[in-house]
Amino acid sequence: MSKISKELKELVLWKIDEIPPHHKLSIGSKGVFTKEDLRDHVEREDEIGVMYAEMQLNFLRALAKGDVSKILAQ
Repeated sequence: MSKISKELKELVLWKIDEIPPHHKLSIGSKGVFTKEDLRDHVEREDEIGVMYAEMQLNFLRALAKGDVSKILAQ
């Protein structure tokens, strides 16, 4: 399993801190997670943490390429 780069980890943890406390996120068939759960998984860099970090990175790449804007404009 790959690890999360220091920079990406800091960014993902910052984004997790911005999630409202009562929100929960579903990650496919892996389950439903609170922001505290996600923070713990990212800190440990386990399977869920790495998967969530990769999801965030993919979103940022799509945002930078303009893919998100194209979808919203449809």
